[in-house]
Amino acid sequence: MNSDQRIPSLDGCRAIAILLVIYSHLQFSKTGSFPDLFDWGTLGVFIFFVISGFLITTILQKELQQARSRSLRNFYIRRVFRIFPPLLFLLVGVGILKKLGLATVSGRAIVFSLSFLRNYYPGPYRILHHLWSLSVEEQFYLVWPFVLSRFSKKFAGKLLVAIIIIVPIVRLGTLLWLGPKLVWHTEQVADGLAYGCLLAIKQKELRASRFYGWLSKSYLSFALPLVLIAAACTYPPILYEGISKSVIFLTVALSIDILILRSTSLPGRILNFPPLVWIGKISYSLYLWQQIFLIVKHGDQPYAWFPLNLALALVCAMISYYLIEGPAIRLGRKIVAGQAHPAILRMFPAAPRLEPS
Repeated sequence: MNSDQRIPSLDGCRAIAILLVIYSHLQFSKTGSFPDLFDWGTLGVFIFFVISGFLITTILQKELQQARSRSLRNFYIRRVFRIFPPLLFLLVGVGILKKLGLATVSGRAIVFSLSFLRNYYPGPYRILHHLWSLSVEEQFYLVWPFVLSRFSKKFAGKLLVAIIIIVPIVRLGTLLWLGPKLVWHTEQVADGLAYGCLLAIKQKELRASRFYGWLSKSYLSFALPLVLIAAACTYPPILYEGISKSVIFLTVALSIDILILRSTSLPGRILNFPPLVWIGKISYSLYLWQQIFLIVKHGDQPYAWFPLNLALALVCAMISYYLIEGPAIRLGRKIVAGQAHPAILRMFPAAPRLEPS
């Protein structure tokens, strides 16, 4: 989606998500006295999941309506250029730190990170542990675009509802089988992405509802963040895994849509405040790099001391965004538009053009 087509408030929501992750990880800093009432970082990742599901589905629906074929070539080209270059840049940086004796990481961890299987192989190396969430997203998007392009919207909606119902049951089963331990497999959190996807599919129907129209304009909508925090603070684990996570995902999805609708309200204006929008734009690069500097336990390395660690994370994120991520995204768009260098275009055969029946 081009910059001039950006959805209002969405970059601001991304900024809130990454700031929650950073705040949570600051507890590992040398100073280490940051209140952690609940897992802010996981909440931030959950917000990312819902946003990602919503945005990807919105883009896919628009492309499938405009295209004369059901090919997903263009989608995956843009996705590869969006995800891989900043990730490779991060892994090179981690490799350099390892060579300098400033980081511990195995070749296996790097392979699992590159193959987007990190959530099934977390390993002991915290420096790349955050890539579990990227793995979840990419695994989901290997399947979801195919479903959306090959089946009816009605079928896709039913499949999403099934995921939303089944995944909490899987979480409860895992809790009863393994006990209260963190499990970041895709089947444990896919409902977060599903809520975002379902919002994109059912957005028009939702907004046509009288009750939702009233709620979105009512001051009661400001209570949604309180519901979100209450759900995030839920205990015991059986209630959190079975109900509260679903409440979190649903609340995030509704909040995102209402903030898009009310982009001129006070919360909307805050989320569309240029500095916050800028943080949202660099949030992917910032998410990749913050772990390197913030999650090193108790400042074991000099670069993990606060506030130097925060400054280094931001500087590396900016380098990644302006020198790697941004140019790669633009190159992906040029390839899709057929405007790249002929030698590059030959590497990506054109999608078949099928006349509509």
